[in-house]
Amino acid sequence: MPVTFSNDSTQTATDISDDGQDFDATLFAALLVDEQPSIDAALKSYASFIAAQQPPLANQADDDKAVTWTLSEVLAMTRRLSQTINQHAFAIQRVETERYSVTAKVWNNVAAVPEQKPTKLLGRTSLRMAWPDLDLDWTTPSTAAALADAAYSGGHGTGENDTAEDAATLLAQKTSFFVQFFGELVRAGQESPNARLIWDSTKELQRRAAERYKRAAAQAVVQQERQQQQQATEQKAVVEVDELAVVNESTDDS
Repeated sequence: MPVTFSNDSTQTATDISDDGQDFDATLFAALLVDEQPSIDAALKSYASFIAAQQPPLANQADDDKAVTWTLSEVLAMTRRLSQTINQHAFAIQRVETERYSVTAKVWNNVAAVPEQKPTKLLGRTSLRMAWPDLDLDWTTPSTAAALADAAYSGGHGTGENDTAEDAATLLAQKTSFFVQFFGELVRAGQESPNARLIWDSTKELQRRAAERYKRAAAQAVVQQERQQQQQATEQKAVVEVDELAVVNESTDDS
């Protein structure tokens, strides 16, 4: 039977902290399930971000060949990370805060139902609690390289002169970067524009659009002022020429 909670509050899960007797476990549990965007939606936004931005690897030098993130690679990494998250189970017996205990119970209850997945029903607050204990061994360079080597067993490389080993090494580096960077965005606060783009994409896109509009409007004002100054300068020059012509005519008449 699916896990359901009801929540009529305008609060979010991040608004509630451990305050001893004031901590409302029932409300917090409801907010966890209602939290938007879901982990799944955030992963999709993140995949789109990586594919569009084509970020350089952390250890990549400026003169290195640009790294290309193919859509198939990004989608494969996204699916693998989603599977890892959904396979996670909290250790209930672990002594932690009330927030942790409630999150653990909600997460495990969701994961216990076959037709439900934590990535579909839960959001950032839950993932922040789960992230440190996720089984991410497959993202370590050695394991990722082995997986990549299997993927490129046919001898396909990343470039004309690249070998399967080169491709496997690069894909391992990409995989490690992909997961580590997402983890940073899970933990990051609202001061991070990239985190806002992943976890609050509508507002962040609106904010960026508003900033672009303001910059364009400011540039339009500056351009208009320059045109007005240029017109004034040209008009002044015309007047000076006319005055000089009058003076020359007067001199000639005398």
